[in-house]
Amino acid sequence: MRIVGINIHPDDVEISCGGTVAKYSERNHEVVIVNLAKGLYLQDGRLVRHEAEEKACEILGAKPVFYDFKPDEFWYSKDKVESVIQILKEHKPDIVLCPKPDDPDPHHRQVAETVTDASRWVISGEAGKDGFYVENYWYQTPFQSPDVVVDISQTIGIKVKAILEYNKHKPEKSVKEIVKGIKFWAAYRGNCCGVEYAEAFKYIPLIGKPQWAPSELLPVRPKQLMFELKQDL
Repeated sequence: MRIVGINIHPDDVEISCGGTVAKYSERNHEVVIVNLAKGLYLQDGRLVRHEAEEKACEILGAKPVFYDFKPDEFWYSKDKVESVIQILKEHKPDIVLCPKPDDPDPHHRQVAETVTDASRWVISGEAGKDGFYVENYWYQTPFQSPDVVVDISQTIGIKVKAILEYNKHKPEKSVKEIVKGIKFWAAYRGNCCGVEYAEAFKYIPLIGKPQWAPSELLPVRPKQLMFELKQDL
């Protein structure tokens, strides 16, 4: 399969679902991380996070691609939807991962709305193709009731290593706090389904498809109030 994660800030995918991305990559699925922005521009014009994103993707086993949108200028509009439609057509995803529409970050919310509408035009109605919203643990806003939870106990170390590519300039104490926070939320989600570490997703209800994640796409799916572990993707 081809999994496409779409973000506006380099590091969004790593923070929200880096463990799942690494898991797909380890199982020989193709993963593409679409960065709608090349990076973040500082007031002095310097572009940051671009190189870190390339290194982080290498760690996760994903392919990074970059576009020229600026985070502060990416607002939901007809032209943005049309642009993302073309991006999705170019990369032909089987699964789309994007921010959730109620994320505290306004840029993430705009991406969520844009990708959701674009996905309806591109992958709705096609068998085996789906979209998922991801949790942004950086803002500590977990889903109240996720549709899908993925066991990342074996890839949490890869996720942490990828995220630390963006934080090498920070003092050791801050880095330790970052690692602690990443593992805390992954452990919180893992505790919900009986594994050590996990990441959670909400299914994007596309036109003409059931509002529930189909089987065999992600390894852990909810079953009543319990969670059933899947051995295969």
